[in-house]
Amino acid sequence: MAAIGELIYLNSYASTKLTNTVDGQVGASRTLRRITGDIRGARIVGNLFASSAPNMIPDQSAASLDPYKTLAPSGGWPGFPWPTIPYQLSSRTLILQLPTYYKNPFGSDPLNGFPLMQTGVQGNLVECVDTLVYQLVESNTNPDTFDLQVACFPGNPAPLDGSPISSTGRPLINPPMTILTGIVGPTNPIDGTNIPSIFQYLSAPNVATFPGNTLPATIVGVSINMEVQTPASGAGTNIRVVPVHVEAFLKSSSNLRMSN
Repeated sequence: MAAIGELIYLNSYASTKLTNTVDGQVGASRTLRRITGDIRGARIVGNLFASSAPNMIPDQSAASLDPYKTLAPSGGWPGFPWPTIPYQLSSRTLILQLPTYYKNPFGSDPLNGFPLMQTGVQGNLVECVDTLVYQLVESNTNPDTFDLQVACFPGNPAPLDGSPISSTGRPLINPPMTILTGIVGPTNPIDGTNIPSIFQYLSAPNVATFPGNTLPATIVGVSINMEVQTPASGAGTNIRVVPVHVEAFLKSSSNLRMSN
């Protein structure tokens, strides 16, 4: 009986260990596929319209073309545990803006797929983009762990020569949606906190970007590093921590941006 009991225990131990590892890998992989897909389709990492701080949303400078400067997104800005605006790129905050395209709801149209414009401050026409913000926040249910949440603020396309507007943009996500739980690292030993540093930004030589600013280091890609704990609660046996890493680069050329 002792031998049989030991075999059962070892089998259960191995099964739980494997299950927790696989669950952590699957959850993290699905999240990374979602984020990297958004990065590859993005126009810019940060805020396309900001003039004084290109990676900040909303941009409150006098010269800004940012549509968010005077108008909050539908549903307002997310509340706690999200930080107050303006949002700025950091190791825990990723801002992406993706273009939206025209689609005639009544069928075939030679303009289908054409990038749309929207009205910025003072009536300026600017590119129509959907803004995605990924934010790492402390978990309300699992102490000492963090959740990754996402909010999506769709663009507001302007009428196109009297044609009916139907955007192929993304739906509103506000309040934010949790897409991954149980994040415990990697932590940054420099800042002296236990907050994981999951986003790093990859730069390129100076290039011009809309509306003509020259950035000191244009971001061309994002590196994502996470350590995911399963179960997220940290309770139970055979708790596993799965490390994951991926790099993704913007695929949308600055030469393809609308500027008129």
